[in-house]
Amino acid sequence: MTGKGESITVELMKAVDVRIERHVLIQHEANPYDPSWESYYEERLLHKMESQWLGRLTLRALYQKQKGRCLACGELFNDPSEC
Repeated sequence: MTGKGESITVELMKAVDVRIERHVLIQHEANPYDPSWESYYEERLLHKMESQWLGRLTLRALYQKQKGRCLACGELFNDPSEC
């Protein structure tokens, strides 16, 4: 019930409606402290951000804040993975 005396119908989610998401395991040899594995961990993070709603919002906010330019080289880009 709302504060004005109006009722609202709320529908509960069913377990069947929840999408199953499989997690990708980290490679056995991967070491987060080894610089040679940096690109591997960057790809994992980008995939995670692109697949989650909050991550997509963060990417969009960064893109707008940087005005579509790479902070490292200053070039315009369309894809966040280009730089």
